[in-house]
Amino acid sequence: MIALIATLGMLCPALTATETPEIQLTPLLQPGDNLRPEGMSPANSKAFCDGEWHGDAAWTIGWADGPLYYAVYQDPDETGCVNTYPFDVEWAFWWAQNNTVDDLYIIVQTVVYAADLSVPSCPKPGVVMCRGVSIQYTLPGSWTGVLEIPVGGCCVTGPYFIGLELWEWDGTLGSVITDDGITPPARLCASYANYDGTWLDLIDDIGFPGNLKLWSVGQTETGCDTCFFPVEYGADLWFSENDGVPINPNVFVLNPIPADFFGPGSDPFDNLIALEGSPIPTWPADALGGADAVIERRQSADLPTDGSSVIIDNEIVALSLVSTTPITVSYMGGMEFIDWDVQVCLSSAPQPTGTMLLRRECCLGGTFDAFLKILPKFVFTRIPDGFTMSLDFNDFGMPIQWFGTTDGTWSTAIHPPYDLDFSPGLVAVDNDCNSGTYEVAIQSSSKFLRCENISGGFSTCRFPDPCPTTCCIPPSVGDLDQSGGALGFNYDGADLSLMINGLFIDPANGWNGICLDEADVDFTSPRPVVDPMTVDGADLSLLINALFIHPAPSSYLRKCDGTPNAER
Repeated sequence: MIALIATLGMLCPALTATETPEIQLTPLLQPGDNLRPEGMSPANSKAFCDGEWHGDAAWTIGWADGPLYYAVYQDPDETGCVNTYPFDVEWAFWWAQNNTVDDLYIIVQTVVYAADLSVPSCPKPGVVMCRGVSIQYTLPGSWTGVLEIPVGGCCVTGPYFIGLELWEWDGTLGSVITDDGITPPARLCASYANYDGTWLDLIDDIGFPGNLKLWSVGQTETGCDTCFFPVEYGADLWFSENDGVPINPNVFVLNPIPADFFGPGSDPFDNLIALEGSPIPTWPADALGGADAVIERRQSADLPTDGSSVIIDNEIVALSLVSTTPITVSYMGGMEFIDWDVQVCLSSAPQPTGTMLLRRECCLGGTFDAFLKILPKFVFTRIPDGFTMSLDFNDFGMPIQWFGTTDGTWSTAIHPPYDLDFSPGLVAVDNDCNSGTYEVAIQSSSKFLRCENISGGFSTCRFPDPCPTTCCIPPSVGDLDQSGGALGFNYDGADLSLMINGLFIDPANGWNGICLDEADVDFTSPRPVVDPMTVDGADLSLLINALFIHPAPSSYLRKCDGTPNAER
């Protein structure tokens, strides 16, 4: 049971999307004592439940050095928990092995991901919900056992993924999995790793013989606040609108390019330059879609209640703009004219730090003001022969530029077409216009905001309101086709058919175009409902009851806000 396929690396030029990392299976040692941070231990409670759905470990997998990203699907309901949600995720457990005779030092951080149910039958790790602190563990030589890793509390309302980020170690680390021939069978769409910027199924994509021994535990019925969350630090993709209205920076109006810059006899240049966004060059190619700027939020932000706000640091890490039309440079006082194309990126010098004001307006998001300090680089290409000239603001002693947006919109639940274009992992970008070289590695997308405009002035950066009113149409829920009608007659057999189709016949596509607020008739999810997995057999039973067992006027479904109808 040995497969040697390729060399492991999170970002390795030799590793392509079709290759997989080295897999080496060794017999499992007997489990040793658990390792936990000093002075910390999981609580002991009858309400403590876990998501450990896999069987006994049978093999280990040896890894090469490098950062690793793991994530495993969790649904405490599967382990017999009752009245599970909201569920407070408190601890993660990882069965690991030190394959060396020496002590092994590793740094581990827990991450809770929302379950991405774009394909309901095959969940994948989605947006980051919570992130624990980084903790160093010392694994004794030839040790196999369970690492107990604190999550710190993360309130979830449904299935989720428990994740690990392993940042460094100084030896060979083993990860314990289950044997595919014993108990249980290998489960697809459950264990994932990230090697090249994409979440890969350990079983289906890489060929592991079993699922990862990684699980979590927490408290049920805690009344934890599902809206209490930190806005995680991370990189955000910004997009210029390119709607025919060019960006016109006036930097050279205030600070003219000096005479002779464009060659002997060139006059000072002090005109506006019309610019538009151009996709940032990346490795792998096109990894950021059409994004023309990447803004990194340098700190997490705690926004515990609606109306709370916080100021954090930000920094631009990539920029790609081009001129909409060539600029015309005059020579010798207007005796000659030459056209130049313009490209704008970032200075090769470090970028200054800006600020961002975040305001939480509802559970899903709010608004922000972003103020960016930018040291740009302008690259001018002469039209006749392709000769280039670069003007790096740092090298020429030119002033820092201010860019920004006010009253922009942010959200933790972004859906097409406003979702971002790359997964957690490493994406290398060319940020200083040195073609073919990639100076900056972006570790992850936070899926936190997508801006539609970046300009030389202050502009609006918005996508649809993250705090919308419910899509439910009064007088009650249950009207899936939203045909309307009087109370008790606004839901009918057509709505029942739509619910059955989404639950059983076509779960992958059956919910498309359906207002899920109408379908979640038992109100197990906050509004607006974004996860079709929220709709289940309990909702179907309530709709059947309202239609056939206790129809109007003996009972009615609830109002759109969840309160009982007066006639009930």
